Amino acid sequence: MNSVTTDSRWITGPEFAAERRRLLDWGYDYNSPEYQELQRRVSERNAYLWETYARPLLLEHPGWWIAVSLDGEVLLADRELEAMKQGRARFGAGNYLLARLDESRGAGQLGPRGSE
Repeated sequence: MNSVTTDSRWITGPEFAAERRRLLDWGYDYNSPEYQELQRRVSERNAYLWETYARPLLLEHPGWWIAVSLDGEVLLADRELEAMKQGRARFGAGNYLLARLDESRGAGQLGPRGSE
């Protein structure tokens, strides 16, 4: 398991997984306010990582895929799968933002599963 040094305000992958499992075990569904709050925490984290570390690289590396750790370390790849593999190996599952360096953050290619 990879360790992560990060700002304590951001939820980590293991924290997300544990809370998700707890909510589902207790009968909360994906539309419940409790689950939506968990999703909000991840979205807030990812928006911060995008604005702080990824957006500044848009002009320098347009169209590339980026994995940004919770403490701002950046990995670049020319394909989504490669960025995902590198991010998971270096930062641990769920401990990074995966996005495409374009204004949509790759949303059109990711489909309904989100950015991770």
